[in-house]
This record gives sequence, C-alpha cells and structure tokens, in this order.
Amino acid sequence: MKLLYSTLFKDYSHELRPVANESEPLKVSMQFWLKQILKLNERDQTVLVYCWLELYWKDDFLSWNPSDFGGIDRIHVPASKLWKPDILVYNNANMNVKENELETYAARIHLTFFKELNIDFCFRF
Repeated sequence: MKLLYSTLFKDYSHELRPVANESEPLKVSMQFWLKQILKLNERDQTVLVYCWLELYWKDDFLSWNPSDFGGIDRIHVPASKLWKPDILVYNNANMNVKENELETYAARIHLTFFKELNIDFCFRF
C-alpha cells in the first residue's frame, strides 16, 4: 500500500487539472439529486432542501495495474490530496454570490475510485 501511494503521488499536484494532454478538455459530469424538501415558505418564496450533487471525472494520473502492487485495486486518500473541480453554488433567493460558496455548504465529501465526488448539501433557494 505504501509503495502504491508514494508512486501515485510522487509528482501529483492537486492544483493541476488531471489530464495527460493539457490541450484536451477534462469532462466533468454532474448529477443533482433532490433528497428532501425541509421547509417551504410561500410568503418569502424560499425553500430549504437537502440534496446531493455528484461529480464524476477521470483523473489520468491516478490509475495503476493492480498486479504491479500486490493486487491492490483501491486505496483511500484524503480529499485534500486530490484535484477537485471548482464549482459555485448559486443561491437565487440571495443575490449576494460569494466566491467558493460551495465550501460554506459542503457537509461531506466521499471519493470512490478517484472518479466520483459526492457532496451533501443543505441550502436555501
């Protein structure tokens, strides 16, 4: 496990877009799941919801042949070590949009196979 981790992250930077060819775009797919309506205020025309935002992408630099590393086919890595797309959650009920609004609302980040990012939100529209 230690050899795999050190091999993967030897020259890896979470600040650089994870593509082997810089001229190629990185496709990030997104799914938005409304899980629950927590509160609806008709007078103020606001709704408080609980939802999931799932982001998927392929990190060209975080793949390996399991047979080269004793059959290890997955590892757990702190999210802070990985590149993540910059996204902004825009709240239409409040016209003041803050930079990095996502950080205000993110409750949990879960990464699987270095391609999937699940973020739980609870925010007002």
